[in-house]
Amino acid sequence: MEAMGIDLLQGYAISVPLPLEGIMTFLKGFPREHHPYPRTLFGLYAIALSLHGRMSRSVRQSPSLFDPRLLSEVLNCPVEDALERVGIDRDSAIESRHEDYHRQMAYFVRSIKNYGTVTEVVDREFARAEEAMLESVLAEYRKRSSGPPVPENGRVRKGG
Repeated sequence: MEAMGIDLLQGYAISVPLPLEGIMTFLKGFPREHHPYPRTLFGLYAIALSLHGRMSRSVRQSPSLFDPRLLSEVLNCPVEDALERVGIDRDSAIESRHEDYHRQMAYFVRSIKNYGTVTEVVDREFARAEEAMLESVLAEYRKRSSGPPVPENGRVRKGG
């Protein structure tokens, strides 16, 4: 929501109109702590795949709803918290590729807002940045894992 420039919410989808005392009670009921997951690189991969996948689709479908400045700020992304929870350093390849993904997503939106379209190169770089971030998580998993190696392309072959 923040990346879309939305800082206020209103409506019956959230709550019926409340007096001040009711608002305070309503707000106290929201959890303040982040979810303690993921705890593993596999969980990080799943979260990045899910959240970035939804974000990429949303940006491609409705780029005018997004603020490129906010998209480029990686600290706004919940994946950033997940990176910290699984022990990924700020100077790691995963972090660098995560930042690149956000820069490319912001550039994609900026291109549409400024020119009304996006070139094939910009589109391809956006997709490449997303794939590179996911591949870096898999590479870290392979490095840390004592289990069977994950194939280089991240896909498991069927049938032998």
